[in-house]
Amino acid sequence: MEIFKNLFNTIIEFKNMSPWNWMSNSDIFAVENPATGQIGYCDIMGEGGETFGLAVYLGNTGWRWLSDRLTDTPVDSFSMFMQNCISVTFENAGELEPEDKEIIKKLGLKFKGKNAYPLLRRYSPGHIPVMINEAEAEFLNVALQQTMMLAPKVKEDPNCLVSPEGDLVIRKLNKNKKGWMNHWFSPGLTPDITMPDNSFISEIAGQIKNLRTRGSEIWALGMFFLPEPVLDDNEKNIFFPLALVILDRKTGLILNNRLVDYNYLEKELLSLFAATVKKAGFIPSALETTMEEIYFTFSPVDELLRVKPVLSESIEVLDEMEQEMMRMFLKGK
Repeated sequence: MEIFKNLFNTIIEFKNMSPWNWMSNSDIFAVENPATGQIGYCDIMGEGGETFGLAVYLGNTGWRWLSDRLTDTPVDSFSMFMQNCISVTFENAGELEPEDKEIIKKLGLKFKGKNAYPLLRRYSPGHIPVMINEAEAEFLNVALQQTMMLAPKVKEDPNCLVSPEGDLVIRKLNKNKKGWMNHWFSPGLTPDITMPDNSFISEIAGQIKNLRTRGSEIWALGMFFLPEPVLDDNEKNIFFPLALVILDRKTGLILNNRLVDYNYLEKELLSLFAATVKKAGFIPSALETTMEEIYFTFSPVDELLRVKPVLSESIEVLDEMEQEMMRMFLKGK
């Protein structure tokens, strides 16, 4: 419990400082996780007077979601499931789950009043919010500490977090000097992709290596979340199923589909493609998609799989298929 004890001590300091009194939710800065190198984008909540706390958006996926919100980009049916952050918010006692109360009890802490109880949550793409784990607690502690280091400087100079070129401040631990320093940083907008290991990719390529037939057809590959959460096979993980669908680009005919957990997206995409190639008996001339996550999964292995990924702004047959499948899903509930 030492990690959570340290975190709660920092949370109490953060609450006492209340930087939302002079910082808005557009005052964004980054912190590098000294344990992993992952970038977290810190967003202070409280300007509106309703929800108070700190959210740390993780990696490019987190930044893409936060950036869309800051620019008032319309939230589509996919991106609404893509929030990727760890957070602490201050809630009423009735908002806490038993596990939240248990941690507070074990630490011997007591809170009282409106918006007084710390609520710790991990939001990950395609999953319901859960309690943060120890590694996430350590990073949240670091992010809160660095927020309290920067907040007084923002009070003195509200423009200090953004350079004239539009770069953000990022706090990094200088291990040689054993201290934290500010740097300018330009966030990345390509989605975070975790490619499977070489043995898995070789296995997928091996499944279709004997197929020499090249079709003229273009396949369209899309994905969308179903709005009803399910339990995984171990009954430990609750997630929103992600539907992967491969269509014939010209006719709209569904060639293959499956429901997956977003955590295994890259493996499932490559596996579905290989299964569809074996089923069809040929390799398509191209694989077209509107989703950057799909495009950047296939780009590194396009020569090995002998298919060219194409990124398009819109694919009508995919839009029609998603609408029809959602109608069928909602009708069957």
